[in-house]
Amino acid sequence: MDAFFKVNEVAKSLGITPSTIKKYYLLFEQYNYIFKRHKNGQLMFSEVDIELFKKLIDLKNKPGMNVSKAVEQLLKERGIYSTNDVSPQLTFMITEINHLKQLVTQQNQTMEKLQDQLNRIEEHRKIDTRKKLDDLEEDLISFIKSSMMNWQNDRSR
Repeated sequence: MDAFFKVNEVAKSLGITPSTIKKYYLLFEQYNYIFKRHKNGQLMFSEVDIELFKKLIDLKNKPGMNVSKAVEQLLKERGIYSTNDVSPQLTFMITEINHLKQLVTQQNQTMEKLQDQLNRIEEHRKIDTRKKLDDLEEDLISFIKSSMMNWQNDRSR
């Protein structure tokens, strides 16, 4: 299992302040680099992330470099640098979300129809069962009446 470290731990291991780590990770995130977050939202840095910060610290101090240029270069080297407008991606995602919402609505409507059909079937079964019970009751009453008459006739003889 990979180890993950908190902001303060990373800052201490690199000999910089937590606010500098924050500045660095925010720059990386501007270029679509994604850091892991704990389920409570707290940032968690991997060994790979820490190595990236180390390279950033070295690179930013080279002639003609600054932090932003160093971040861009490091991400380009990893093939994840992107300054593209994300609006087409957002538009696509919104379209997909709306499509999924429509599917959920359709499924809910289908489930409601199926539930109505099940309710009608159950009601018919109750009616059929009630009718059968009524028929059985009539048969039983007829049988009892017939048996009583036979018994009375047998007694009278």
